[in-house]
This record gives sequence, structure tokens and C-alpha cells, in this order.
Amino acid sequence: MKVYKIMAAAGLLAMVSFQKLKTGVEHVYVNGVVIDKQTNKPLPDVYVYIIKGEEEAVTNQQGKFSFATWHQSNTVLYLKRPGQNEVQVKLGDPKKDVVIRL
Repeated sequence: MKVYKIMAAAGLLAMVSFQKLKTGVEHVYVNGVVIDKQTNKPLPDVYVYIIKGEEEAVTNQQGKFSFATWHQSNTVLYLKRPGQNEVQVKLGDPKKDVVIRL
């Protein structure tokens, strides 16, 4: 059983490495802060993502978030606050820090 798990993990690593070599695309970090547009205060606990379960983060107490992505341009960020509807924000250059006002 242990051998199977190790082999499965090794296969996954090999597949990820191959994908990186095949596409030649490096990941970038999306960094930003979410601010309340009425009070200009940071918003904690906002769920920010591009792909649910893969490229995602939750804002900290200072409203900041950061996560890695393979998307290089024309990316849409999805933001969800507890008790509110999801909001979409078009992200120009994911290499630049972003300020989002909700």
C-alpha cells in the first residue's frame, strides 16, 4: 500500500513537470487588497479566485490576498463575501498588484 502511494505521488510530480516543460509558461502571483468602497477600510474574509479549488485565496485582516496562477492576461477574478453575491473583476496584468473596491 505504501509503495502504491509513493508511486502515485511520483507519477503526479512527473506529470506536472512535463506540463511545465511542454507549455513553457511560468506561473505568476496575483497579489492585491480588497477595500470597502464606502469606508475605504480593508475587507477580511473575501474569497478571491480564478478557478475554485485551485487558484484561490481568502483575504486576511488587512484585506490582502495572494495566490499563484498560470493565467498570464485577460483574467477574471471572482470575489465572494459572506452573505453577498459573487462579483467579477477583470484583471489586466496579473503581475501588478491590484486594488479592488467592493
